[in-house]
Amino acid sequence: GAGQWRQVDLNIADEYVPLNAVPVDQFLIRQEIVLEPRRDQILFSVYPIYQNERTPNGVIYNVRERQLVHRLDDNYRQRGEFRYSLSTTTFASGWQDSMIGHCQYTSEIENAQEIRQLLEIDLAQFPRLKEIADSVASDARATDRLSLARALESHLRNSGDYQYETDFDRVQALRQPGVDPIEDFVGNHRSGHCEYFASTLALMLRTQGIPSRLVVGYLGGEYNSFGKYFIVREEHAHAWVEAYLEPDQIPPSHRHHEWTSSGAWLRLDPTPPGHGGLPISSRNSIVARMSQWVDYTQLLWSEYVVGLNSERQYKSIYRPLLERITNFLRVVFGRETWGTLLQQIMELKWFNWRAGLVTATVLLLVAGVHRLLREPLQQVWQKFRQSRTPAPIRGKPSVEFYDRLESLLAQHGWQRLPGQTQYEFAQEVGGQLADQPHRQKVASMPRRVVEAFYRIRFGGDKLNYQELQTVEQAMTALQSTLSTTPVLDRTQEP
Repeated sequence: GAGQWRQVDLNIADEYVPLNAVPVDQFLIRQEIVLEPRRDQILFSVYPIYQNERTPNGVIYNVRERQLVHRLDDNYRQRGEFRYSLSTTTFASGWQDSMIGHCQYTSEIENAQEIRQLLEIDLAQFPRLKEIADSVASDARATDRLSLARALESHLRNSGDYQYETDFDRVQALRQPGVDPIEDFVGNHRSGHCEYFASTLALMLRTQGIPSRLVVGYLGGEYNSFGKYFIVREEHAHAWVEAYLEPDQIPPSHRHHEWTSSGAWLRLDPTPPGHGGLPISSRNSIVARMSQWVDYTQLLWSEYVVGLNSERQYKSIYRPLLERITNFLRVVFGRETWGTLLQQIMELKWFNWRAGLVTATVLLLVAGVHRLLREPLQQVWQKFRQSRTPAPIRGKPSVEFYDRLESLLAQHGWQRLPGQTQYEFAQEVGGQLADQPHRQKVASMPRRVVEAFYRIRFGGDKLNYQELQTVEQAMTALQSTLSTTPVLDRTQEP
């Protein structure tokens, strides 16, 4: 019915298929995921997905639903945390690839069925949407699907004509009864959450003959610097779009990936920047750091106490401990040295094994507490010193190297938009650089510069000489690459 998305109906032989093994000669990232209890069998991962030696039994792919699941039986429900491991090939130069292969777990016939259905649209219900899509396509003068898809994405994301809104009551009050919600969004109130933006882009793409589908998942997360992991919560739920590209429409830099011989899916996010999906700088505060520490200790308790059965205890604690003790005794108390050394120690009467054990335990505890509390205490001390020292100027001073970064990017067609954070700006620029073969090597440079900027601007840190040199090297590499390649128009990407 109007205003509803439905699953593509495929005539498939096998609903569930095992995961593929990791490909040969490709750069892999291992994903170690701990999933909180859920009432369904759905699992989450960064795609494309491959099994590895640590992937649990029962983790398979549901072809009909296009979902990764854990299937033990038809009545299966998770009653506790579920840990699983998968591999992916999607990361290059520190960035997630904007494309994934088309037919990793489906046949050519099934893919052809899906493509035909992903072109369906009742144009009579969307006259205004079709009119705007045609206008954007005409202005963009795009000659291929990639450029046209990017132009439509930019219209919704960057034009300023549409507003991100999570107040559902306010949006409902602006609705026109009897009009499809997406047609009403485009032609009337232009305010809504991510599903409005994603649905609009998917339909606009279909009006231009580009197969497209709506994807629901999670965007961003909270990085825990103590445990070096991301926490993804329900508040990070997000919707975006994938547009189908024919094999000859795929940029050469992406054609070496597996499963692209039948085409690829281009990931597009039309929701305007600043909608809260990405980590923000305020989460680097003292309170946030202490919250990360508490979360990390809870994870350690769950991982090494609650979830440590007898087999994991033997593998993780007892066997490594026995091996280390054996190696230590073999080296220190070898036949040629242990007799003389032990005799000398006992004669001096300074050796006491109980005192040695207590001392070692106390030192380990002190080292552990110091490692956990060092950075939070340093930040508290810095805040205290800053509060005791009168500020020479009102407000926060600018950071010279970040000002140079924005100036450099502006010279090559990138401008930070109102309401867009520095981190989101760097993510956007880096993603576009990663799509261009001659600029992939500097795709991570804007993000690195912004991370250093955040430490100074929001964390109150001071960079040491080596860190400043690293920032300057990133700026030099970025400037050199941009100066020797064509200027980029953000609305017409190659």
